[in-house]
Amino acid sequence: MVGLEWKTKRRLHDPQVSLEASSGMIPYPYADGANTYSLHLLSDTRYTIHAEASCHWGKTGKARTGDVTIDSVDSAAPIVTRTFDKGTCQYNGVPH
Repeated sequence: MVGLEWKTKRRLHDPQVSLEASSGMIPYPYADGANTYSLHLLSDTRYTIHAEASCHWGKTGKARTGDVTIDSVDSAAPIVTRTFDKGTCQYNGVPH
């Protein structure tokens, strides 16, 4: 499961959780509720996960979490929490 945290007021569209897999199919993240996503991951596969969220209309830019890599996930995998700490939204060139 991936949990998302927001460092600032949320002025963004819903986030997109992105994955890269070292082999096999890339799993689809299912939204479980407020800021949590379930992933069905295979063992013996390395996954790199991050999330991005675009700014609301009238603003440019996006927020992004850092990458996290998970190896050989099993059914006892913990929740991985990622914080949106990269990128900003701008309105007429001024960060918001």
